[in-house]
Amino acid sequence: MRFEKLTENKIRITFNLDDLKEKNIDLHSFMANSEETQDLFFDMLQEAEKEIGFVTKDYKIMIEALATYDGHFVITVTRSLPDIKKPTQKKLRAKRKNIMMNTHCSCTIYEFSDFDDFCNLCNCFNEDFIKRINKNCTHSTLYLYQSNYYLIIKRNENKDDNFDKNFNSSLSEFGTLVKNSDLFENKLLEYGSIIIKDKAFSKIKKYFVS
Repeated sequence: MRFEKLTENKIRITFNLDDLKEKNIDLHSFMANSEETQDLFFDMLQEAEKEIGFVTKDYKIMIEALATYDGHFVITVTRSLPDIKKPTQKKLRAKRKNIMMNTHCSCTIYEFSDFDDFCNLCNCFNEDFIKRINKNCTHSTLYLYQSNYYLIIKRNENKDDNFDKNFNSSLSEFGTLVKNSDLFENKLLEYGSIIIKDKAFSKIKKYFVS
């Protein structure tokens, strides 16, 4: 686990699956933002205070969590003084992200009840089919929103009908198609937390599926 001080009020914490195992937290619990994960965040803040002098007592805390392509997790912590009129207490909240996506590609969103369902979907695809996914889809981004996982898929305009048929069949087996995906996408962009920014199938297949 590595601590870096970015500014006076912002730090970055980088860790991996081995660090989670040391804390007796499995990947599913971490992704689901469980009680154990909340305890892990507060332990990190205590370690950050010891190692780099980043004090969070009497501050409001904002945490942004991202998974990187190489299997690491990056936590960015920002502190700010609370309003004088409000009681001082430590708060954890996810940072809202404003991300511009390519609106010229059709958007499809699938909902997964847990992280394992998406991993099982990825495990169904061999390396050749993963390459076809990356070729036919300009984006495949995984979000966490209200304890469920959502996959946003942006497809190329030049569709491969045979690929679409097989791909859609597999997606429907493990996930549920979200109606009015274009509208729901705005909600994910505003309130969701990014788990994997792009090429979600390739990264899950490489780092999380044996």
